[in-house]
Amino acid sequence: MKKSSDANDEKPPSVEPISLKSFQLLLGGLMTTEPSEISPTFEYLYDESKEAVRFYLRGGNRVALDEAIEFRRYIREDARFGDAPADFRLYILNGAGVGLLQRYWAARDPGDLSQAAEHFHEALAVIPDGSPERAVVLCNLGTASLELFTRTNDAAQLDAALDAYREASDLLPAGSPLLSPIMLRLGDSLFDRFRRAGDATDLEGAVEYYGRAAEASGDESHERKLGLSWKGMALRTRFEKAGDPDDLDRAIESLRAALDVKVAGSPRDETDSLNLAASLYMRFERTGEAGHLAESVRAFLQAVEVTRPDSPHFGRALHSLNAVLVRSVETLKGVPEDAALLQLIGVASTRLYFHTGLFQQLQNGVACYRKAVELSPPGSPLRAQILDDLGDALRSVYDRSQDSADLDAAVESFSQAASEAAADSPERAAYLNHLALALDIRHRVGGDAGDLDRAVAAWREAVRTAPPEVEGEYLINFGSSLHRRHVRAENRDDLEDAIVTFRRAAEVLHDAPAARSTALYNLGNSFLLRYKLASAPSDLDESLKSHHAARESAPKESPLLLRLLTALADGHSMRYSLTREEADARDSAGFYREVVALLPDQSPERAEALDRLAQTLLEQYSFSGVFAELQQSLDSHRQATELRRASAAT
Repeated sequence: MKKSSDANDEKPPSVEPISLKSFQLLLGGLMTTEPSEISPTFEYLYDESKEAVRFYLRGGNRVALDEAIEFRRYIREDARFGDAPADFRLYILNGAGVGLLQRYWAARDPGDLSQAAEHFHEALAVIPDGSPERAVVLCNLGTASLELFTRTNDAAQLDAALDAYREASDLLPAGSPLLSPIMLRLGDSLFDRFRRAGDATDLEGAVEYYGRAAEASGDESHERKLGLSWKGMALRTRFEKAGDPDDLDRAIESLRAALDVKVAGSPRDETDSLNLAASLYMRFERTGEAGHLAESVRAFLQAVEVTRPDSPHFGRALHSLNAVLVRSVETLKGVPEDAALLQLIGVASTRLYFHTGLFQQLQNGVACYRKAVELSPPGSPLRAQILDDLGDALRSVYDRSQDSADLDAAVESFSQAASEAAADSPERAAYLNHLALALDIRHRVGGDAGDLDRAVAAWREAVRTAPPEVEGEYLINFGSSLHRRHVRAENRDDLEDAIVTFRRAAEVLHDAPAARSTALYNLGNSFLLRYKLASAPSDLDESLKSHHAARESAPKESPLLLRLLTALADGHSMRYSLTREEADARDSAGFYREVVALLPDQSPERAEALDRLAQTLLEQYSFSGVFAELQQSLDSHRQATELRRASAAT
């Protein structure tokens, strides 16, 4: 296995923009003060250049940028330019360099870059010593020099950039918004030069400037986050070179501080999380302490969680977690047995399995959980938690193996977790819910009514003690089990309890539209079942009322939508057969149309829905006498027939 630091050591780019704001400041946004007086000789060209710049900045029009550059070139090459006031010459020379720099980023013409640097040097020659304008031009020169270094790999350009940024930082007052971006540039440049030449002084300078960048930034700024992040990486690099454990501890502290800086939309959390995890594992490799191993595994797990699946860092996060877990399983033989550490490795292993499908990691997780159970004293909160985790992992093994022995083991583990948890434990409701889910699966597979009875009992207890944030979910599960038991055993009390339970779930879930829609859909189904048993029209009305409310609550892409629309179409059709109300026939036809529109063209369900639509339209025609409805009914029936013929032919 590669060392964790090798897998996650992110190098600071030599000219990566610091942030959008400082990118605009450093890369072409630094203009000197406008001249106090414009000579009539240059007034026209000056005004035209400013107008072209304004047009370019509004929409990025390249032609406008070219025009601004040309107007400034005409002014600069005019024989009378040397006699113009110094502030005018400074503004034109610096502005010409800025324009060329911007055009270089757009077109990557090296000639523009060289000319930009030349203009900045000329601008510096006309600035009086001590002028605050000098810092502005030095920033621009530093940026151009870094770009030249990146393009040519000429170390002299990197040295020139460092000199320019250092002088600029000395000239800027405390609190200047340019100070932090410049410090970051200095840190990047020194870190880059260290990697090329290996001079420890450059590495020490990088640590210093990254730290100063963080100090000079706002508490929640992107520059502060970057300064802390790269200070941590520079300190870790110094640890790798010199071996001072204090540097590694300071690196971990700095990376943690970087993660504490919350910047909306920043992608840094992904790389910072990985770098922190790698640093923590590096510390474990140095100390061999179980606590340090736990810290690193927890950090790698967090890195996977914060990294978006579509991120280029996601694969690296999974690879790193896998590598550390493989190494951890080997390492555990050499550290004191620790139930909490084994549980953590089990959690990370099963989580990795869900991301990658690596079955070996799931098996490793089960093994870690089993060993952790052995090490935990009976009745301890940790033991109950580990038993619940073990049950969850075993159920995942069953999902893959379909071996009933794995499901039996999961049920047993969940059952132990629930029985060993204290009666007032806030986790006990979750353990009961997990037990009930596993029993419900076993009932569906094996048909043992005793499993369903145990599931109902477990959910009844889980609902009684559930915290508010999961009560609605547990109520839906409980109501569904009661409904299924009624269907199986025809116990009317179960159906009545299911209706009460689904009603309560809908009330509890008033702020969760998707889950509330599920509760209302199930409530409507239970009322419909009661209507079919007792033929009370009020139950059919309540069923339709619930299904309508469920549709209103359902998100547009709800997986329930097709079933909801079908239930509404069937329900209105059923009520029409009782009441012969035109509105029910019309509503039924409308919902069947929506069902047909959602179904795939060649599906058997589409043919059935078309037949039902045809029947509803025919009934509607019977009292309306509208010929178009008869024609639509015939068309729907014809489409259904053609679908069935096509299906039979294939």
